[in-house]
Amino acid sequence: ITTTSSSNNLLPAPLSLPAGFATPPPQLVHLSGPVPDGSLPYQHQIQHQIQQQMQKIQQIQQIQQIQQQPQHILQQPQHTLQQPQQILDLQRRQQELLKQRVLHEEQQQEAEINLDDLEEVEEADVYEQYRPAHITEGLPHPDQIVESATLASVIPPKPTYQHHLQDVLLAGTLSNAQLETVIYSFMRFQTKLSATGCRSGFFLGDGAGVGKGRQIAAVALEFWRSGGRRILWISTSNDLRYDARRDLEDLGAANIPVFPKAKDSVPSGKLALSYTAGILFVTYSLLVSKTGGGNAGSSVIAAAKAGNYPGMAAKKLLVKGSRLSQIVEWLSYADGIAVPDSDDDDDDDDDDD
Repeated sequence: ITTTSSSNNLLPAPLSLPAGFATPPPQLVHLSGPVPDGSLPYQHQIQHQIQQQMQKIQQIQQIQQIQQQPQHILQQPQHTLQQPQQILDLQRRQQELLKQRVLHEEQQQEAEINLDDLEEVEEADVYEQYRPAHITEGLPHPDQIVESATLASVIPPKPTYQHHLQDVLLAGTLSNAQLETVIYSFMRFQTKLSATGCRSGFFLGDGAGVGKGRQIAAVALEFWRSGGRRILWISTSNDLRYDARRDLEDLGAANIPVFPKAKDSVPSGKLALSYTAGILFVTYSLLVSKTGGGNAGSSVIAAAKAGNYPGMAAKKLLVKGSRLSQIVEWLSYADGIAVPDSDDDDDDDDDDD
């Protein structure tokens, strides 16, 4: 901006416009002419005009901001609408996760049910219903009997012993499974151990429900009818003596005496003087006692608890005056049989151990 004056030849300093104005407004491009009388100095007048123009520019900028403001306001509702949309998307996601969780739980329950069915199938495969392979006499056992699949794959030997219990079978008091025990046990009794020459034994390992008490009574009856006269029945309690008598009576063997009778105790001395023939029913505790009282087998019991059971210690029970030597002597004269029984399970009323 330049000017000339007769009174002042100095040129005012250039003025800079605000930032953002590359080209000044047209009315500010060039100002010239003399300074009017009675007015402000010319330099101040120019600055005043510039300030006015700056105010106009600010007004223009404010108008432009006002014109741009509705777009910003219109954008705000769109931004605020995004929040409910996000909430809806989150709710849908939660519902999908919930459905997936419910579906997973249902699939898991179905898998557990299928696993239970599989276990039942496996149990059905592990155990098979037991039926005597060769015994055709007698009625089927009243209760269902099962055996492991491994044992079921083993075929037992064919019977070679002829029993003497036809009337018992006709009466229906002995099942074919119980008869099988009698036959196989006497097949073993007829064999001898190669190492010692002693008579072989038979292990009865049937579970609850088969009637081991009835089976033992049947073995005693068969031994009696085959000529045997002395049978040793060992149990855990004297109370089981009444169950043994009942099983014998059910088989029609009430004629076989059971000693000692009622609540009598085993006498001292030679048992053959008191019990000529019959079944001697004793407990395990009696075997380690003395005939005159006391415990002859305390050293053997102590050794067994310590995990040491030497043969020499067991021979102490056979010393003169012990119950064991007394019973062994009673059995040896008649070549009897011994039945160590156990009541480790609870059979029904007709089948006690």
